[in-house]
Amino acid sequence: MPVLQLVLYGYAAALTVYHLPMAVVDQSNDPKAANLLLLWLIRSIFDVTLYLGSQEELTHALDLGQAKVGLMIPPRFATDVDKGDANVLLFLDGRITPVCNLDTAQPPW
Repeated sequence: MPVLQLVLYGYAAALTVYHLPMAVVDQSNDPKAANLLLLWLIRSIFDVTLYLGSQEELTHALDLGQAKVGLMIPPRFATDVDKGDANVLLFLDGRITPVCNLDTAQPPW
């Protein structure tokens, strides 16, 4: 019986997280930033629930539990993508225990 329970638990314990509520601060407002968001939305990893104007608003939304993930896209994102040196700031709520498999997400550009 314990072997059967172990096998069943292996199938039931999926660590992939889907549809995490995400707050976004997009300081770039360009198509490449929109493509990045679209990639994550299509893969069902995140659902954008809030668009905010500053990092302070973003951290406050995470503190209140309004979002589990925060994404901050810098003003020169498209230019940095063209240079091959683009970065974003991703905030994760440390209170969620499952691991997000973000390493499989390929940039859309």
